Amino acid sequence: MSFLVAYNINWSTNNYIFFIQWIVVFYLATGIVNTKERLYVFFLVMFMCSLKVAFGTARVWAFRGFSFTTWGLMGPPGYFQNSGELAILMLILFPLGYMLYRDNKDNVRVWEKYVLMAAWVCPLLTILGSSSRGAQLALAVQLVVLFYKQIFKPKVLIGATLLVSIGWHVLPDEQKARFTDIGEDKSSLQRKLYWKHGWNIMKEYPVLGIGYFNFIPYYRDHYPQDMLYGKAELPHNIFLQIGTDAGFIGLFFYLILIIFALTKRLPNFPLHPDPGDKILLAMWRGLRLGIIGFVMAGQFVTVGYYPFLWISLALQASLLLVYQNKQQGIAHGEQQGLPARSSGNS
Repeated sequence: MSFLVAYNINWSTNNYIFFIQWIVVFYLATGIVNTKERLYVFFLVMFMCSLKVAFGTARVWAFRGFSFTTWGLMGPPGYFQNSGELAILMLILFPLGYMLYRDNKDNVRVWEKYVLMAAWVCPLLTILGSSSRGAQLALAVQLVVLFYKQIFKPKVLIGATLLVSIGWHVLPDEQKARFTDIGEDKSSLQRKLYWKHGWNIMKEYPVLGIGYFNFIPYYRDHYPQDMLYGKAELPHNIFLQIGTDAGFIGLFFYLILIIFALTKRLPNFPLHPDPGDKILLAMWRGLRLGIIGFVMAGQFVTVGYYPFLWISLALQASLLLVYQNKQQGIAHGEQQGLPARSSGNS
């Protein structure tokens, strides 16, 4: 609908694919990935491709002597090439790798344990080497959410202190300076101008915004005096991006999707889960933590139409469907007097 009221409809039509593609991907994924086997294949493709990127970029940073560069680390061409977006991919992978490692390390082969360990160690290194302050702050939030129940246990407290200490000493001095200068450097000042004017735009066009993908032409024409880099960019905030594109109506539905992703639980989860259930639960928890990382890092970059949220939602929806089908199958078998599956066949 925001296309119809766009400030410059050419910008909307020229960039329509960035939004439409995820509607197509979501419905295709949730329509096709409707069995446990298909879910595992779909998940493993995403997981292993992300791990390959994590291993390669962590290796680059290590071979660079953990030194600082203004561009951070670069991923493959596309959505993850920019250092900030690469770091958000790592925020999605880190909790998935950690939850799968934590819950299944005693039930897998030795080499599989090392793969799962690499799936959370390599993302940590890439996030630290990315020079992305937003992603590093999002990682801190993820760690707090992950360990808040155990944080005051001596073993966890000592481990967390050592991890923070090592992380701080590994960070280059230039990266530490970026945190001390936060809010005062040029990029921070430009972000604050985008946020200020973006909020004013939302209040001025509350229903459907200024049109999909129209922030750049609108800002360029109305706020030329506040372009510190000589050109207008996107608003560097996912909520302002959606709010200016589609008004408070669009932002409402966007928030509903995020709230659902963070609050939905797997129904009737057994007290003594079999190995298959443990994997599903670890995936579910990891995806939720990944979305927390995405939302936190998304306060500083414009990634509303990047794959992070949409692929995570598709995986969650497929996982929920597979789990519910499994529970219904067990219930049906019990009603028919059939023996329950053994954990070895789960």
